[in-house]
Amino acid sequence: MAIHSTARGPAAGGTRLHQYTSIDDALLDAFRLSEHMSYKFALADLPRGGAKAVIAAPGPMDGDARNALFRRYAELLLAIGGVTTATDLGTTAADMDVINDVAPGFAAADTHDDSASTFGTASGVFAAMRAGAAHVFGSQSLRGRQILVQGAGKVGGELLRLLEHDGASIAFNDRDAEAIRFWTARGMRFVADDAMVDEPCEIFAPCAVGGVLSGETIPRLRCRLVAGAANNQLRSEDDAEALRERKIAYVPDFVANAGGAIAIVGRRVLGWTPKQTDARIAAIGETVTRILATAASETATPYRVAIDMAKQRLRA
Repeated sequence: MAIHSTARGPAAGGTRLHQYTSIDDALLDAFRLSEHMSYKFALADLPRGGAKAVIAAPGPMDGDARNALFRRYAELLLAIGGVTTATDLGTTAADMDVINDVAPGFAAADTHDDSASTFGTASGVFAAMRAGAAHVFGSQSLRGRQILVQGAGKVGGELLRLLEHDGASIAFNDRDAEAIRFWTARGMRFVADDAMVDEPCEIFAPCAVGGVLSGETIPRLRCRLVAGAANNQLRSEDDAEALRERKIAYVPDFVANAGGAIAIVGRRVLGWTPKQTDARIAAIGETVTRILATAASETATPYRVAIDMAKQRLRA
């Protein structure tokens, strides 16, 4: 469990279950994700600090072994105190229920929260994408835009539905055979792993694992805008500069994917109505507009501009 900041309020962040190649990789993931959670909350003007937990799983886990693991993890949360969590990559609402059996109130657990987080995240990415399109193409409409979505899971699937409704021309990538059958049956074009980075498109939306934007992949990208839900899309900060040099606009992931955090904190903690919550998620688009405009005027990367804005709010 990494706690980055409590300057704006109690620390909060998701719990990730993943098969890491080493404990050092798990630690690095936790540190980077918790830092970006702080920036996410700050830019969304939410009274929370950033935290993140990663569980380095030895392999696929289910049944009694999985429940026992999350009970031990809940004991860690109790020992730390003051940190709340929610679902993330590899964890489910059922896992959060197990946590709350041991540490009541420490996890956003029920099915409503899980679905609200998923739809909130997708809606925020959609708002970010529209704002990015306005900056790059001069119009926020996505109708007819060629969009490639990497990852058709929970958030990626919701994003695909929003893009479909808006009339975009959609291609997608995923490794799940059922998801591939489902979305191709709806008329979307499947792109295999080995062809994804080289696929021509106008907008690329990474919604799967992190690190997809790197010194290896950025020279091969054939898009003008990157806006997606995946955490830690950049392999390093140098990759933000590489995108700028290629004139590819980049919406920082911790800005684009803030909708899930807004939905959970706004509804569950702050008592917002659905209308208030939707308005705050839609406001992600305004933040993106400000970041991209500032980056263009200062010849800086949107990543650096977003971090500087977030740090100013943390200091305040």
